[in-house]
Amino acid sequence: MGEVTRNAIGPALGAEIRAARERARLGVREAARRLRIEHSYLIALERGERAPSAWTAGRLIDVLALEGPTAHLIEGFGRRVEAGIEERRQRAARPRRPGHSSSPELAGRERRAAS
Repeated sequence: MGEVTRNAIGPALGAEIRAARERARLGVREAARRLRIEHSYLIALERGERAPSAWTAGRLIDVLALEGPTAHLIEGFGRRVEAGIEERRQRAARPRRPGHSSSPELAGRERRAAS
């Protein structure tokens, strides 16, 4: 727990989001409605378990009036999430040669099917 990964922002930054929501005197459901996200997603962000997309990062900054280092960190996570999505799209769009798979199990099945 507490470890920040590509898909999570970590508890300290999540606490900043929660504090900003509380300063705005918004409950979780009302903040989520204004942010146009599911309340469960907002809860996961506040716990530091998820990272926001670029769109959600922008909404968090605007709706919760985030500024300074917190806004920059949230924005950075949003950009990183979008870059990861684009990287996966590009990888999925690459043509694959028969018998060459990223999964050894799948590659074995492809070879058996080709023979």
